[in-house]
Amino acid sequence: MNIHKTAILEKSVSVGKNVEIGPFSQILGNVQIGDNVKIKSNCVIGAEADQPRAERLGDQSGNIIIENDCVIKDSVIISKPTLTEITKIGSHSYLMSGAYIAHDSVLGKNVIISHGARLSGYTTVNDFSNIGANATTHQKTTIGMCVMVGANSFVKGELKSGLIYVEKNKIIGVNIIGIENADLTLNDKQKILDEANKYIN
Repeated sequence: MNIHKTAILEKSVSVGKNVEIGPFSQILGNVQIGDNVKIKSNCVIGAEADQPRAERLGDQSGNIIIENDCVIKDSVIISKPTLTEITKIGSHSYLMSGAYIAHDSVLGKNVIISHGARLSGYTTVNDFSNIGANATTHQKTTIGMCVMVGANSFVKGELKSGLIYVEKNKIIGVNIIGIENADLTLNDKQKILDEANKYIN
């Protein structure tokens, strides 16, 4: 374990094996960090949720779960859950510098959140999806598997698996490379591909 002397970890934090936590990062509240996780400098994991309505803030006693083999780069903020039990970062996910994960959001495994991307509250991103630089989700957005959201895009609602989305949920194609690279069976890849093709004109 390699925790920098300037990092702050509250007593409620659980840390797995071979974890790295960089300078000036703060890990606050009920946070469970799995094995082989790298958290770089100036991160805040366990930030108080951005919610101006007190009745929707909850007691923020839920858990932030960071599963095994995640990389969280510099200046990432991950907020505590409010009215649900978890905010979660799935295994092997990669959060680039300056990403923001709002309260009650759930990421599947092998998700990439690019520089400056913003996930609003209650966003779900399923396995093998990629959120482009500075992209933003509306609250309660659900993103399927193997989805690519283009840089600087705003998306909301339900995004179907296997597609490439840009500004305002416009579909511009099938995420063929993302599907091919996903650690799925050939049968599962074909199912995603077949379903995605239904949305292409």
